[in-house]
Amino acid sequence: MARQDTVAGIYNYPVPLTSYASITETVLLAPFSTGYYPGYPSPSTPLSTSTYPVVLPVGIAPDVAGGEFDGHAFEVKLTGTVTGASTCTFLIKLYQVTNAVLTSGTTSATYATLLTHPPSGTGIRALVGSSAVTLSSTVKTNFSLVAPFIWDSVSGQLNFSNAPVFYEIGATATPTVTNASTSSIGASDLNFLPSFTWGTAFGGSLVLSEFVINRL
Repeated sequence: MARQDTVAGIYNYPVPLTSYASITETVLLAPFSTGYYPGYPSPSTPLSTSTYPVVLPVGIAPDVAGGEFDGHAFEVKLTGTVTGASTCTFLIKLYQVTNAVLTSGTTSATYATLLTHPPSGTGIRALVGSSAVTLSSTVKTNFSLVAPFIWDSVSGQLNFSNAPVFYEIGATATPTVTNASTSSIGASDLNFLPSFTWGTAFGGSLVLSEFVINRL
């Protein structure tokens, strides 16, 4: 159930692992078939295909981006459960993606930069990388990554308002932090996209209980 201060997000999303592989960083992908998750496909998010996997970011809607977030702190929260095919590591990263990249079309060269390994290109910025989790093939591992940010329309800068926190199976780890964007970005550029990397043994399951943006 969404919090009253949640403005965007998805819940209990079983990540489709069709295009994932061990040691290869892959961003969060939209479903590959109808009926997989409510609301997809949609006019803005078509189904993924093997040729053109479709990324699944969470962004701040235009009707709440102005006064709600201009100079006010917010957080991006990513929680879930994951297993491995056998004992291996699991790494999570969080990116900020500009609106121009997301609206350039699922088959365009610009949009395709989101699917490189790791995601790269103009308008795509790494923000947080978690400490690697050690997975089991039989026991689900709980994880949580919370990254607090602040943005204002005057400077156009996205900055951390506090230290990100990464938690897994009863322990808090210090995530690797990349400086948030110092270039000019607008409210429509406040889009966030996670990526996942399994270790030598590719994972068995990944369910995102929350991938949301909350006001603070």
